[in-house]
Amino acid sequence: MSLPKEELHRLVDALPQEEEAAVRRFLQFVLSECETEDLLSAKDAAARLGVPDGRLRRWLRRGRIPGSKEGRRWFLKEKDVIQRARTQRLF
Repeated sequence: MSLPKEELHRLVDALPQEEEAAVRRFLQFVLSECETEDLLSAKDAAARLGVPDGRLRRWLRRGRIPGSKEGRRWFLKEKDVIQRARTQRLF
């Protein structure tokens, strides 16, 4: 699952002009990152790697694979998942 880019565009456009400039810049930064790199949910990444979801989340918590946490959900860059699938040095 990719991060919904349309939703980020909507959030940036919906910010009032008087809203904090930092919030606007942050959302624009997140949007630009999403447009340059595809993100996968932990569930999708685990399926690509052929491992259970819980194991992948454990690897993420321990720093064995790079990812970012947004609320309760983990996201991984697709290129990092592909690289791990090639090397499989997580154990």
